[in-house]
Amino acid sequence: MTSFSTAMKEGKNNSVLIAGILTVVVIAILSGYLVYTYYPDILDNLFPDESPDIEIGDCADVNYIGRFYINNSVFDTSYESVAIEWDIYNENRDYEPLKIFVDPSGELEIPEDCEGYSSGMIQGFLKGLIGMEKGENKTVIIPPEEAYGDWNVTLAESMGAGSYYIDSIINISEEVNISVFQSSFPDTEIVLNESFDYGLVAFQSEGILNATIINITNTNLTFEIDPKNGTIFTHPIFSTNTTILVDNDVNFTIHMDFTINQTFNLYGVYFFKVVDVNETVAKFAINMNAPDITFIGQTLVFELEVIEVYKNS
Repeated sequence: MTSFSTAMKEGKNNSVLIAGILTVVVIAILSGYLVYTYYPDILDNLFPDESPDIEIGDCADVNYIGRFYINNSVFDTSYESVAIEWDIYNENRDYEPLKIFVDPSGELEIPEDCEGYSSGMIQGFLKGLIGMEKGENKTVIIPPEEAYGDWNVTLAESMGAGSYYIDSIINISEEVNISVFQSSFPDTEIVLNESFDYGLVAFQSEGILNATIINITNTNLTFEIDPKNGTIFTHPIFSTNTTILVDNDVNFTIHMDFTINQTFNLYGVYFFKVVDVNETVAKFAINMNAPDITFIGQTLVFELEVIEVYKNS
């Protein structure tokens, strides 16, 4: 039978133990509060975010259907069956999920374990993926400013392509260096009275402007163009009706009939639109982002399906 003094001793020991435990708990709670309040990054490193949601810097495999908002027609997809249904099937591409590196700003480096992934989609597409999970489907509506942009007058002006004179004056007689002439007209023999097609080289239009060599020196030659008043052809760059106007024996005018809202493509990259025309110049806007003119100024709809998420953030 335990004596009274022994029981008292054990009770005292238990009280000390309980007090010690309470002290440790209080210190732990207080330390945790201080760390959480003043040093949250420490907790982030100790307990990293394992959220399955897509974040900036992650990689993902994504299926999609891209539509024009204005008429709901499909212009692109990663689903072969949808491509066939909408008559946009391309036998030269693989219909499989896109490998996306989620970086709307385009400022991050792709992680080594995401080789083959790209952030080359439009900004609205990349932003739409943020917060999605594996297996999730989502429809995003993307305005032009986060898709392929609109027509930009300011950009055209800053590039020195904001306007173009509708009339160009060309001299009927022209003296040039022989080597320069040969580089421009390599099939023309350098002899007096030799005729050649000036318009074919200058405007890529056969038979509109013939010319003849009328003088030759050791270094230069002079040729004379024979313009026909009222001749109409299509300008090779601006794709607009162009008229030859002759009113004297010294020079002639190439007049271009620009019309407002007329569009044309330069080098397969730059799209231009005529936004204003007066008596002397046509004013242009430009778009350098769209893969095709049909995308300029368009709101797009993308149906997204996340197949897999690879956390890198």
